[in-house]
Amino acid sequence: MTAQGTVAVMNVEDGELHGTPEEQRQQINGLLNFGMHNYYDQLSEHMFPTVFVNVSRKQAEAWRIFNIDSEMSEEQKSHFQSLKDNVAKAISDIRKNVKNPKSRIFVKLSSRSPKDAVWQDKQRILPILKEQFSHHHKDDLNAKMISLRRSFLKASAVNSADEAFELMKWSSRIISDLKIFLTASENSEWFDIKIVVRQFIEDLDVSNEFRGFVKDGKLTALSQYQTECYFPEIAKNADKIANNVKTFFNDVLLDKFPQWAKEGSVIDFAVVKDKVYIVELNPYGPCSGACLFNWQTDKEILSGNKPFEIRVVQDHVEHLEAYFSPWSELIKEAQKKKGFLSSVFHKK
Repeated sequence: MTAQGTVAVMNVEDGELHGTPEEQRQQINGLLNFGMHNYYDQLSEHMFPTVFVNVSRKQAEAWRIFNIDSEMSEEQKSHFQSLKDNVAKAISDIRKNVKNPKSRIFVKLSSRSPKDAVWQDKQRILPILKEQFSHHHKDDLNAKMISLRRSFLKASAVNSADEAFELMKWSSRIISDLKIFLTASENSEWFDIKIVVRQFIEDLDVSNEFRGFVKDGKLTALSQYQTECYFPEIAKNADKIANNVKTFFNDVLLDKFPQWAKEGSVIDFAVVKDKVYIVELNPYGPCSGACLFNWQTDKEILSGNKPFEIRVVQDHVEHLEAYFSPWSELIKEAQKKKGFLSSVFHKK
């Protein structure tokens, strides 16, 4: 359940374009315009160190075959290996850039991240979950949810190209976007897809993540990103955070911001030790989650027709046990104390 009162459901995407032709066109334009490579050069000073890897059509086709565990031809194996080699080089370049040969890496598609994959690979996530859960009392559901989210964040970091492709293989978001790019470009000249390789920031915590909304060159609203987690320090300092992000947007970012993003976009911010970073830009509208806002009922706020507003979780979230349902089997395996699951699903 989210803070808006909706039960969390895991969607498996099919890689098809849905809706009217106009809605399909907007979806394609969103994938194209909001690819990180389209704005990184302008905003790189305020983003984490990043390298982009071009993906050719033949490499993408071979990658799709890898994702479904089908047998590749020798030519396809060669194309896929060249793609992995390029990602491995990008990882090496990042480590040289940050002067840390052991720096962990975050890898995503130019359109979206594999954030839906980390909890599905049990071999990857279970050791992290077990370590995180060991720090909290079984009845503290808020602490457990924070630990769950922190585990997912930690599990998104990789150490090699092979590990990156194995992780992305679990992601319906990556698989879906890859299929959309291939299908939509089948009868046209454009094929603009890249793999984003960036430094994983160890200091970044789930409590540091915020989503901002931009309309007509104005930051209209800001929301805590993890809507099911209560962080007392965030609730206490919400106004300070809002002022910090607004000052950054108005005084530092706005002049560098692409015109198409000024017209309407959703910005994911990270606030680390009072410094504001841009994580990524997303399309403005219901295709991007509104976090603690609602695209319909809060339309006047998000569009800038009402004063700026920040929303954070102000207290422990009610009915938090419902949030755990998508991961109940995973939690059973990770949690050794027998009482935890009964406390999650039968807490009065």
